[in-house]
Amino acid sequence: MSVASVISDLQTRHAAITGITTASTTMPASLNTASLPIVLVFPGEARHNPRRLSDTESYRTYLVRCYVAPVAQGQGIDESWQDVLILLDRFVTSYAQAHAVGATARIGQPYSDSGHIVAEFAGIAYHAFEFSLPIREL
Repeated sequence: MSVASVISDLQTRHAAITGITTASTTMPASLNTASLPIVLVFPGEARHNPRRLSDTESYRTYLVRCYVAPVAQGQGIDESWQDVLILLDRFVTSYAQAHAVGATARIGQPYSDSGHIVAEFAGIAYHAFEFSLPIREL
C-alpha cells in the first residue's frame, strides 16, 4: 500500500467524523476559516521489513493534525478549547472502533494524542491537536 493510499484512506475516515469540515489529501498553502476544522496527515518515519523478494512489511508513523480554529479569532478561548476536547474524543472513538486502514493496513498500538496544542500553519496560530498513528502496512 502506498503512502498516498494510506493518507487517502485515513482522510476518508476523518471526513466521516462529525464536526470535521475538511479532510484534505493535498497540502493547502493556507487554511481558510470556512474549511475549519481541517485534518491534515503527514507521513513520518518508517521501518521496512522485507519478508520475501516481492513482499515487504512496513511500519510508518503518520502525524494526524486537526486545526480547529485560529487563536486570534473572535471566539473566546474556551469555546475553541471545548471544540478541541469534543473532537479529540470523536477521533479516539473512531480509531478504537476499527483498526483497519484500507484493505492492507492497520492502526498499530499504542497510538497517542497531544491533547490541546497551539499549532502554526502558514504563520497563523490555531487551536489544534494531533495524533501519532503507527500504521502497519502489509
